Amino acid sequence: MQSNEDPELSSLKAILIRHGITEVIPVRNAAGIGWARKRLAGEGTYKITRSIVRQIMQSRGLDPTILDAYQASRRSSYEPGTVHGAFTIERIIPPTLERPHRMFEVRCQCGARMTRWYGEILKNRHGCKACYTKVMIARWSRTEEVPHDFWRRLNLSAEQRGLAVTVTSVGLWELFTRQRMTCALSGVPLTLYATPGDPRTASLDRIEPEIGYLPGNVQWVHKDINRAKQMFSQDQFIALCRSVAEHQATLSGQGLHESHRSATSCDDTKA
Repeated sequence: MQSNEDPELSSLKAILIRHGITEVIPVRNAAGIGWARKRLAGEGTYKITRSIVRQIMQSRGLDPTILDAYQASRRSSYEPGTVHGAFTIERIIPPTLERPHRMFEVRCQCGARMTRWYGEILKNRHGCKACYTKVMIARWSRTEEVPHDFWRRLNLSAEQRGLAVTVTSVGLWELFTRQRMTCALSGVPLTLYATPGDPRTASLDRIEPEIGYLPGNVQWVHKDINRAKQMFSQDQFIALCRSVAEHQATLSGQGLHESHRSATSCDDTKA
């Protein structure tokens, strides 16, 4: 059975264990390799800096330069010509007094050239901004569930407000298609998968606001309508909208609409 463990982290962990350090754990982060330490009481870890790791090694009478040697071996993978995801390193820019770390001139798979530091190369493996956007649009263009960012924010917001979430991502997509991708209250078309120049307009509304996100209590509406509905129940909001529409129709039929506007503007001018 093939292991899914990061080989780089495994080799670094083996170095520490070989020198008798078991409480320090190397972890992968956006900038490459980070460090964590096991808590003395209870489970879990907390982040520590590289300098603290060196202090721990020195307190055990060990030579911390073994980490420097390991770091040097890692730097060799950033030589000109090496490929990291969609980037190919073309030239190394030495550090300066104003910028104490190395930079790299890289070429994206689309041919665009730019300057990046190694943390950005690791983090943005899909390439430049244009290439990254294409990859994300292709990833989000699936039709079996709602976008991952929408689903994540929904659960986080519900947890902060103490609301239950028993609907599923797939179930919400099925509801979206049953509504023919239109607003349940106004019938206007909705956009769920945002793309450049076409922002998301779909918003998930709770029919009864005091109840959580439960099957039968949610509907897709336009985000502006959801903002206007706020904490009104469905019946209250529809009744309010009907009253506004009927009143405006009455004003229009009696020819009072324009005169009402003129009177309001005059009052504002006097004020």
